Amino acid sequence: MYPRRLSQQPRLPCIVERMWRSLLCALLAAACAGCADGDLGPDVGGRCRDNAECSERCLPARDYPGGFCTLNCDSDSDCTRGSICMAREGGVCLLPCSAFAQCEFLGQGWDCAVIESKNSPQRMRGVCVGD
Repeated sequence: MYPRRLSQQPRLPCIVERMWRSLLCALLAAACAGCADGDLGPDVGGRCRDNAECSERCLPARDYPGGFCTLNCDSDSDCTRGSICMAREGGVCLLPCSAFAQCEFLGQGWDCAVIESKNSPQRMRGVCVGD
């Protein structure tokens, strides 16, 4: 005998149920793709023209398309949630990535590059930077 279902609603055929699960997973993945764990804004990730538009520092548009708000750092704990401390520009918080697609949300001209971590120079990590 089959176990008794708690719900009296008829069960969708397995193939339809699997399709719905796959669609739901795909939609969730698309909604999260390329998103940093933290909010983009005047601390880290916001677009800027000068330091006055950021909490601390604006990285120039020539190297960071559209300008990029960031914080100075010596270790990851100095950065906001979803950003990491990298050796560029004397130590700044940047957004981590492992593929180009994770930087596309920042706009045209961004790429994922592997560079030195600030607190461990021998440790290389992927971050979003201008290409």
